[in-house]
Amino acid sequence: MNVISSRLNKYKNIKNLSNYVFKHTGKFIISIIYGILEQIFTLISLLLGAYLTGLAFAGANADKISGYFFVLLAFIIAKGIFSYLHMYVCHEVAYMVLEDLRSDVYDALSESAPYNSTDYRTGDVSSIIMEDVETLEVFLAHIFGDYIIAGICMMLFSGIYAFFSLSAALVSLMASFIILTVPYWFSRTNERLGRNLRDGLGQTNAGVVDSIQGLDEIIIFGAQKKFINKIKQDTDNLNKIEVKDGNVKGLQSGIIGFIMSAVLVYIVLLANNMVVNGNLSSVFTGAFIVMSLNIFFPVIMVSGSAGKIDATAAASNRVYALLTKGSPLKNEASKDIDSLNLDESVVLSVRDVHFSYDKVFRKNDKIEIISNTVLKGVNLDIKKGENIVITGKSGAGKSTLIYLLMRFFDPDKGNVYIGGKNMRDMKPEAVRKNIAYVPQDVYIFHGSIIDNLRLGKPDASLEEIKEAAKIAVADGFISEMKDGYNSFIGERGATLSGGQKQRLAIARALLTNADIIIMDEAVSNLDSESEAEFRMALDNISRQKTIITIAHRSSTIMAAKRVVILEEGKITVSERPEEWIKRNNIK
Repeated sequence: MNVISSRLNKYKNIKNLSNYVFKHTGKFIISIIYGILEQIFTLISLLLGAYLTGLAFAGANADKISGYFFVLLAFIIAKGIFSYLHMYVCHEVAYMVLEDLRSDVYDALSESAPYNSTDYRTGDVSSIIMEDVETLEVFLAHIFGDYIIAGICMMLFSGIYAFFSLSAALVSLMASFIILTVPYWFSRTNERLGRNLRDGLGQTNAGVVDSIQGLDEIIIFGAQKKFINKIKQDTDNLNKIEVKDGNVKGLQSGIIGFIMSAVLVYIVLLANNMVVNGNLSSVFTGAFIVMSLNIFFPVIMVSGSAGKIDATAAASNRVYALLTKGSPLKNEASKDIDSLNLDESVVLSVRDVHFSYDKVFRKNDKIEIISNTVLKGVNLDIKKGENIVITGKSGAGKSTLIYLLMRFFDPDKGNVYIGGKNMRDMKPEAVRKNIAYVPQDVYIFHGSIIDNLRLGKPDASLEEIKEAAKIAVADGFISEMKDGYNSFIGERGATLSGGQKQRLAIARALLTNADIIIMDEAVSNLDSESEAEFRMALDNISRQKTIITIAHRSSTIMAAKRVVILEEGKITVSERPEEWIKRNNIK
């Protein structure tokens, strides 16, 4: 009993995700009805064809046989119509399931950001969104319905067959049940191969993505051979798994073919015996045999896909794990606070904030969670229009504090306030629409410059875009490009330098017209002349904006109004740049 329970338990996530089909129950049921009608008209067409063949062998005249021609044609046409309708509705359901699944997976990814970058490689995420979701869609929208059709048709056709020969019906029915179980004889092997296939595909995809994204570094360090060998090894390993999977599938097909052949021999001998004993007319011999085969057809239709259930189970586990990963926020907003008054003297306030990252380690099926405490009782008030710099050694908690200010995370203890409102009571979107962020690692999307700049404000006019670009000292190099703001810049801004990418990111942030601007080493790739231009332009708008910068550059620190130093998760110093310069003996 425990073994059965354990085997069923591995399919629990398929059951959990089956709701994606039942959201479209009406269309799903219609597709099943069309599928059953298709099988019925297929059976009638074959039975009539077999009967006419029997008449021909019995010496019936041509007029009698040709009289059934239009009836047979009508059944064949009906079969074709219902086959088309079945496939049409199935694909309609499939595309809706696919859309729902991918949409929810993407929502789950965005909710759990920025944790995903540490938990999943890009290739793994791509594999889940594309291959795993596709595998689930095929099963839920096609194979699942085919199982229902096969079960109904098998019982219906066996019942009809029993009127002609109970023993033939029972043998065919028993053989059908055995055929259905054949894939489950290899369930452990199929499960292992299915899991290895998904993992191998994800590993191969991740390796290819890594090699493409890091191609410049690979060439510079002469590591082409190493990466080619790694991809070749991953591909060879995947190929070996696929060959093993093919061997198992071939063995299953061989067993099913043997069972069918054995039953067919029995049915032929039984039909011959019935004809000899006068229990069956020779005219109906063909129809008698065809009837037995039609009990198998729906079963064979799904038995080939039954081996994919374990691969589907592996895919469902990966998709379900991502869907249920959840938001890193400690609690969802209990109040619908959408608008803020940022005219308060203090726009951002951090009160006794503690935060730690949990790392999960698995060993021998045991899970150990180790917390890495990053912030330890941080208190900070940031006033409206203030320009502050947060600095400190790597690992001091600077980026983590910024993530908390944008409500990517909630503190383990303490609170963060914006405009006097507790962020825990606000939706993340309501917090972030007041903040423009320029990350250290800039991401430029595949497309044109103007499309990238409009990311935070899709309806921005060209004049607004140019104004933001001028402040970010980006208008000059953009205007020099062949197509100006409509210039195509490739994936990750392949045609741009590091400094140009950073200027675009700054312009993109400024264009949102948010009251608070957060920059994480945003000018690290700018030369001193460009930084000076940018600082001068930024000073012109700083009276209306609150600016928070993570920086190590002394020039950036000296341009601020206040310096905040983080050390080992605590704010140890909050002073004016002049005091920081004097204390650090900087000239």
